Amino acid sequence: MALDRTMVAALRGSLDRHPRAGSADAFSLFVSRSSAMGWLSSHGPGGCWGMNDAGSDSTGAWFQVSLTGESVPVQAFLACAGDVVARLGQFRLESVELTVPMPGADSMMSLLQDAGWFADLDPHLVTGVRVEVDPFVPGIVGWMREFKQDVALFSSLGEVMLAEWSPAALGWLAAFLAEASARHGVTTPLTITATRA
Repeated sequence: MALDRTMVAALRGSLDRHPRAGSADAFSLFVSRSSAMGWLSSHGPGGCWGMNDAGSDSTGAWFQVSLTGESVPVQAFLACAGDVVARLGQFRLESVELTVPMPGADSMMSLLQDAGWFADLDPHLVTGVRVEVDPFVPGIVGWMREFKQDVALFSSLGEVMLAEWSPAALGWLAAFLAEASARHGVTTPLTITATRA
């Protein structure tokens, strides 16, 4: 049986479309942005994903891709989604719901290196986030606390202090949760919901 390599994100809040956005839609903008960044596998060699679907309304936008490799580029995926909603209009992000496949290879070294992007941020940007993960393995919280990083402080899984409320930080958090879950025996895709506290 083939592993499910679909990744889905729903960014929810309030989206006021820019008049200049005209007929632009989430699907075509996501394809264009993915292609420009080298993430779209169907528009050139390499790439991370093939485009499945996308849409938007006044409450936000959603995106679905099929991964083409073993990595789970959730940070790039959410960055691309964030760029698209910013192009569509003024967006106030309140929550993100993700479906994330399990990574096929060890990505901890890369994640810890990526965390350096969030070092020395303005402490006023730190935001409380409520996080839910399904399936949830209790041992992942203690495991995640063992790593020194500048992105997320875990009181519990439900109470996380995030370096900033942004698609970039949420993408890092989701990638960390996927890695932790994979290390603790989870083989099915995760559903991750992060809501601004």
